[in-house]
Amino acid sequence: MQNPLLMNDAGSVAFLHGLGAAVRLNGGPTETPGTTPTTPFVRDLTLGTGPVARWGADNLEPQRILEDIRQNTIAAPTLEWKSRALYGGGLMYGSFVYGDNGEETFKPTRIPEIEAFSRRNQLHRFAMATALDVVTFYNAFPELILSKDRSEITNITRQKVPYCRWARQNEQTGFVENCFINANWHNWTSESDIYAVKVPAIIPGYDLTESLRNDRRGYKYIYPLSYPSHGETYYQLASWNVLRTSGWLEVAQAIPAFKKALFKNQITIKYLIEVSTWWWKWKYGEAWETKPLEERKKLMNDELAKFESFMTGTGASGSSLMVTFHSDPVTQKEYAGWKITPIDNKIKDGIYVEDSQEASLHIYSALDVDPTLRGISPGKSMGGGSGSDKRVAFNVYLSLQQSFQDIVTEVLQFICDYNKWTAADGMPIVWRFRNALITTLDTGSEMKKPTQAPPQQ
Repeated sequence: MQNPLLMNDAGSVAFLHGLGAAVRLNGGPTETPGTTPTTPFVRDLTLGTGPVARWGADNLEPQRILEDIRQNTIAAPTLEWKSRALYGGGLMYGSFVYGDNGEETFKPTRIPEIEAFSRRNQLHRFAMATALDVVTFYNAFPELILSKDRSEITNITRQKVPYCRWARQNEQTGFVENCFINANWHNWTSESDIYAVKVPAIIPGYDLTESLRNDRRGYKYIYPLSYPSHGETYYQLASWNVLRTSGWLEVAQAIPAFKKALFKNQITIKYLIEVSTWWWKWKYGEAWETKPLEERKKLMNDELAKFESFMTGTGASGSSLMVTFHSDPVTQKEYAGWKITPIDNKIKDGIYVEDSQEASLHIYSALDVDPTLRGISPGKSMGGGSGSDKRVAFNVYLSLQQSFQDIVTEVLQFICDYNKWTAADGMPIVWRFRNALITTLDTGSEMKKPTQAPPQQ
């Protein structure tokens, strides 16, 4: 016999098969809010008039971000380094246990359903890619796929950030209800574009899991994942983006371009050689000035060839050079027939190194990474810092990564809640990254696991 009553987990909605009626239960077994959260509608003319909320004035902001950072020798590699540091030793899951004194300890565990889900979806690759999206864009677009009976989430996929755009807010509710995925935004024309796919977004509510269970718009949804920033409605703005708006990234990129052009186009001059006009008369007599121009040019060329051969020949090393001086009979002032002046090579002296160093420090500061962690101290010294500097800087850096790690694991927590996966003791599943702290050598090992994540049982 078919169950006559279906009720959601919150006890707020039921369905009666016999009557074919949905019932809203105001007084269920759990408390429900009296209304929904306030979601202001933002009137922004820069977003355009179509269904898509533009990302940037031309809707190509993430593409331009990638174009800018890929031209810089620090920005792109350091953002990738940040994602690897965030990923650390990889994902793990478990639950918290509490001692008699209230001390909280994370206890890793293994659950067959989660292990199968992890292997099926290659969660390690998802976590690495999403970590890179979060540190680079502060936005990520994981796609969740439901089973046919909608009882569980079976798959998770990372959609590439440059391909994703949110739909404009619903003017009545303020909610963003859809996400458009398109690999060709530079050629996008309208919502009917055959290359654009509209995927429903999970709409926030009192209970996200129940919101998804009751949503009948399909079997795949985009989970809105982002790191918070100020005043942004659709796309969060990474704090490091100030490099682009302040001009320091442009300055840093202009220096190597200028030096490359300088090296390519320069004429390397080591000496300035000056030959006095009287010397030619002294050498070739008073008839010098009456000689035809072509004859004088030939004689000058011959003299210069002899001089160059003497100065650069294999036997020139250690040789003496005699030059002729002319003396004024009245003042006795000497005038050289040949004058040789060395020319300083400014490029050899490291022109623009100070400017490059200043720009590099601004980049590292905006990216919130100590330069010693990247193995260098930019500038003339090119020092890598001491081991203790690296150890302290790395440990401090890791201690500030929990908020970013929580963003990446948020969607995995959601999946566990939706699929009703719990630990053996019934406690909720918690996802974590394995972080390793660098200790001093006198502790016996340079790498030490955090105390809140003991070795897996």
